[in-house]
Amino acid sequence: MGSVEALSESVEKLSSDHNITVQVIHKDVGDINESDVILADASNAVIIGFFVTTLAAAKELAKKEGVEIKIYHIIYEVVDMIKAAMEGLLEPEIEEVKIGEAEVRQVFNVASENKIIAGCYMRQGKVYQDSIAVVKRGGYEILRSDIDTLRRFKETVKEVKEGYECGVAVVDYKEAREGDVIEFYEERQKVKKL
Repeated sequence: MGSVEALSESVEKLSSDHNITVQVIHKDVGDINESDVILADASNAVIIGFFVTTLAAAKELAKKEGVEIKIYHIIYEVVDMIKAAMEGLLEPEIEEVKIGEAEVRQVFNVASENKIIAGCYMRQGKVYQDSIAVVKRGGYEILRSDIDTLRRFKETVKEVKEGYECGVAVVDYKEAREGDVIEFYEERQKVKKL
């Protein structure tokens, strides 16, 4: 049972290194049979065979019960498959990526809309309507919030690129000042790796 033990240890090591548990329910030598399929079905498990075949009756029962059987000939292929399945269960990391930066050049108080609009010049990158806005004054962050309105002239737009002027209303940005810098970020999902 040397390769069975090596395979079992590799699978359990993956499990112990992370917050996802992979449990080896049963290990044995010989071809995959109906008893293996019944156990896998009752345990909601996948059958992994290593250098074995699946008996015809077991194949038929597995198909009927929806039990997955995977046969491998190289240990690292089994480990890679389990690792990929585990990665699919991990919550993705959310990271904020800076996509642009603007300088506030003029401040408009739009009383009819009860909004402060920061008249900005896009110094780099771009901004989207759904970007996260980080307002900095004197190099220090004073506000992190959502964009309420993004405009070019009086028209609402979805995006403004570097080199263009725009009007930005940031939620809770009530004391906008000329010279403030607004950095724009977007959230991206990063798949965790084991």
